[in-house]
Formats: sequence, structure tokens, C-alpha cells
Amino acid sequence: MERIRSVFGRISTVGNAVAAAFLALIAFLMSGEIIGRYVFNHPIPGTFEIVGAAMAVLASIGFAFGLEQQRHVRATIATERLSSRGQHVMLLLAYFVGFLVNGFLTWRLVLSASVSIATREYTPGLVPVPIYVPKTIFVFAVMLFTFGFLLHFIEGLKRPH
Repeated sequence: MERIRSVFGRISTVGNAVAAAFLALIAFLMSGEIIGRYVFNHPIPGTFEIVGAAMAVLASIGFAFGLEQQRHVRATIATERLSSRGQHVMLLLAYFVGFLVNGFLTWRLVLSASVSIATREYTPGLVPVPIYVPKTIFVFAVMLFTFGFLLHFIEGLKRPH
């Protein structure tokens, strides 16, 4: 189990680096768009489409890293009043529900990405941007997030509380 956790940790860290690269891409494109539009009166075609696709990747790929680092959003107002065992049970429940919900989401995203890849889906607009690439990355990111919930759930079952 420790080896699986180590591999998951490394993959989620790489995913976090990819998210940072997409953030830099978005910042670079938006800066170029603003300068092009207001200084040269010539915007960069396709910026809106590229940034939209990059945002989907950026927003999703950091989920697993946040889960791994225990930096995800938690609402502890009710659980902090429970005993240590009660808090542990609630955390296990949250991991299990997270696994189920994200597992369903992963399944639906795989179906959607499969259709997108088969049809070579592109954005409509001035500059067609392939949608199947960010959809595929999004599937990978949500799949990794789902696996993270499962991993934390299994580890939580092994921990005595």
C-alpha cells in the first residue's frame, strides 16, 4: 500500500506541475490578448477558446494533489464536536461518498471523451480548438481524484480509531 501511495503522490505532484504550466499559459495568452487588443488593436484569435479549454484542465488536475496534501476544502463545524472516533467515521464516510460520486463522474466523462475523440470534436469559432484533448486530460484528472478517494478510504479503514 505504501508503494501505491508513493506512486499516487508522485503522479498528483506532476499533475500539480501541469496545472501550474496551464496557469502560466493562461496568463501569457491573456496578457498577449490584452496588449494585442488595446495597444495594437489586434487581438489574438482563438484566445477565448484556448483559455476556456486550459481552465478546464487547470481546475481539475489539481484536485488529486489537494486531496493528497490534505488541503481540500472541509466543513468541520459539525464534525469538530465529535469524538476522535466519530471524526474518523465521518472522514471515512466523506471519502467513500467522494469515491462514489467521482466514480460516477469518471464513468460519464469517459463516455463523453470517447465520443469527443471519435468525432474529433473542436470548438466552433474563428480558430477551432480541439476539445477532445482537454476532455481526455480532464478524464485522467477526475480518475486520479477518484482513485485518491479510494486510497484514502482504504487507508482509513486500516487506521485504528
